[in-house]
Amino acid sequence: RLKVGANATSESAGTIRITNPVASSPTVTLAGTFGDTGTITVNIIANDQVAVTATVDNSLTFAINGDNAITFGPLVTANARFAGDAAGTNGPTSASAHTMTIATNAATGYNITYNGATLTSGANTIPVATITSDEDGVPGSAQFAIGFTRSGDATIATAYNQVTPTFNYSFVAGVATQIVSETVSTATETISAFYLANISGTTPAGSYTTTLTYVATANF
Repeated sequence: RLKVGANATSESAGTIRITNPVASSPTVTLAGTFGDTGTITVNIIANDQVAVTATVDNSLTFAINGDNAITFGPLVTANARFAGDAAGTNGPTSASAHTMTIATNAATGYNITYNGATLTSGANTIPVATITSDEDGVPGSAQFAIGFTRSGDATIATAYNQVTPTFNYSFVAGVATQIVSETVSTATETISAFYLANISGTTPAGSYTTTLTYVATANF
């Protein structure tokens, strides 16, 4: 066994370390009173380190799933109707019209907003409504509102929270309004959208339409 420099049992004063030379193939010669001698070739390379790098891009995926053209069908005074991809459904049991999926690696999550007008036919409109803890609103009274549920732990704005037994609906016409938010990065979450309409006996006849724009923003 050979101990060198500071590792030696009885180290004497002086240089106690071997310093590598520049890139080359120097030799180390062993000799002494122990009888054996020899030479070791040591290959010193210019760079013995490999620097490894990688990047992870910001990501946000957002999609509206199902039919982008939904309908209530004929609205009636007797009960609420809920929009769907067919002819709409009769109340008072609510039904989801479509879903939205979202995922992001943003450390502080995301926000989803909507913006659009109320149901409109020429100069006539169906008034927007805020409905609290009532699955079908007030049949016989003109109302248009929306609500949402989620599959994960995102926060739904209270006025739009459809998680049973809450059944809250609301609508703000012509203003970008936040409906869902998350404060951490998240794998895919599913948001279900509910559209409620009621009419009164004096609601003017006509074909009522609107277009809502949903925007998802990641909080990078």
